[in-house]
Amino acid sequence: MKKWFVLAITVPLAAASLSMYRPSSLDLLTEEDYRQEQDDSKTPAVTAAPDVDGKIAWKSFNQWQCFPVSQLKFECDPDSEGQETCYPHLIVEQDGSVFDFQFLTPGDNLKSAVVLDRWNSLVANEESFCVYGAYLPDVSDSREAVFSVDRLKTAKGYWDYDSEENWYRPSGLADESSDESNDEVR
Repeated sequence: MKKWFVLAITVPLAAASLSMYRPSSLDLLTEEDYRQEQDDSKTPAVTAAPDVDGKIAWKSFNQWQCFPVSQLKFECDPDSEGQETCYPHLIVEQDGSVFDFQFLTPGDNLKSAVVLDRWNSLVANEESFCVYGAYLPDVSDSREAVFSVDRLKTAKGYWDYDSEENWYRPSGLADESSDESNDEVR
């Protein structure tokens, strides 16, 4: 009887203590988020280039992953030509592993400062965040898992890769950066 009593008390306490260290996706993700992930599972977000026989070695699909903000840092790698442009990364270090969420093809028209500012404002004073991206096996190794970054979510709202506020328009098109509607939190 005493054994069952100890077990009955220990299991709920252990579960409660684990939940304090890992943010629950249930706190941030909505049915719409899960539905989007399910819909996106029909078509890969990223695939390996076909080999000479036309076979694709791997396909990767976007998925939500949630982490404590305390394990997050932002990095901005300079572009390959040493220009002032940098490519933002979300880096999470957890249990000896590194999760690196980055742009697949940022290009010259990425507004890096805007992206970093938006990321910072979303995670400021938050306990946890979720990121939506696809695993990239070709650039990952045993210690670092690399993912594309498609969305970032906190209790304050979303950042979305495809949002116009992240990109400069090609030359010759009007710049609508003064349009305040792009700054709204969804």
